[in-house]
Amino acid sequence: EAKPVQEQKVSRFSYLESKYGTSTASRIYAGKIWKGMDVQMVKDSWGSPKKISRVINGNVVDEEWFYAGTWLHFQNSVLTC
Repeated sequence: EAKPVQEQKVSRFSYLESKYGTSTASRIYAGKIWKGMDVQMVKDSWGSPKKISRVINGNVVDEEWFYAGTWLHFQNSVLTC
């Protein structure tokens, strides 16, 4: 049986809140991103990217994630810009 839309929204926020705390969960739930987020936080906010470009150089992993006209840059799984 499908759940009503309102219950799905509440359960998603509750999931985010239990994972990140109320303040961070509110920002992620609103679709916000900011420097210092890890890759899972970005996925929780914006979903999976359309494309990922990855370059490994020694101990540094640089990634670029593409979302509908926007590139996000990560270094070692942390959003840098």
